[in-house]
Amino acid sequence: MRHPPSPGFVRLLTQLLPWELWMLERLLHIGLWVAFVVTAAIILINAFYMVISPKAWFALPRWLGLRGVMTPERYGNRWGALQVRVLGAIVIVVAAWIAIELGRYHS
Repeated sequence: MRHPPSPGFVRLLTQLLPWELWMLERLLHIGLWVAFVVTAAIILINAFYMVISPKAWFALPRWLGLRGVMTPERYGNRWGALQVRVLGAIVIVVAAWIAIELGRYHS
């Protein structure tokens, strides 16, 4: 047979639980913002490399260069490099648009 918890334990639990939930919420909030900033930084680094020099973008380390199926053989020529630059510009414009809209929303 299971005994009910003592009244002192229940009181302690109800006093500590809101604090622990608040700390968990803060930790998740900070962790999600850190993940967002790191992801956004990697995407923007890639986009700027794509616009400035597609050849240098293909030379980035594999963990940093988000190339997917894009290869230097296929996208290293003039037409392919132009496509890479346009894609990088689109990513930068969309990121700037999102940042502007977030700024408007929070002000």
